[in-house]
Amino acid sequence: MGSVENLLDANGAGFGLLDMLKLLPLMKAIEGLDSVSAAN
Repeated sequence: MGSVENLLDANGAGFGLLDMLKLLPLMKAIEGLDSVSAAN
């Protein structure tokens, strides 16, 4: 787990690739909701 924390620190963004992969579907869903509400 130390290597993962090193990656997080080296990334500098505060989250790593795994977190981004987890957030990607959520962001896509939010974009979809935004486009739906904008269409209405």
